[in-house]
Amino acid sequence: MKCDNDHCIYNSHYKCTLSHINLNHMGVCEDCVMVRFEDEELIKEKDRILTSYNKNASTKEVLRPKIPPHAVIPSLTGDLPILIAS
Repeated sequence: MKCDNDHCIYNSHYKCTLSHINLNHMGVCEDCVMVRFEDEELIKEKDRILTSYNKNASTKEVLRPKIPPHAVIPSLTGDLPILIAS
């Protein structure tokens, strides 16, 4: 089965390795288990990607979004939102 969520542990080369999955009423996989990155690793990777985008845009300024101390982002699985606490 095709899987576009490359942060799911069951995704291997854009294919789900599970033999059976459950979908919610919106067609989103309920069996997805997301890979969680440590904050330091995540910040480093974001900076690397932003720097790459900025180089492609011929600018030297690295744009870094400000995340509020208690930001809530929606869950990719459609379940409960993820709370980021600092």
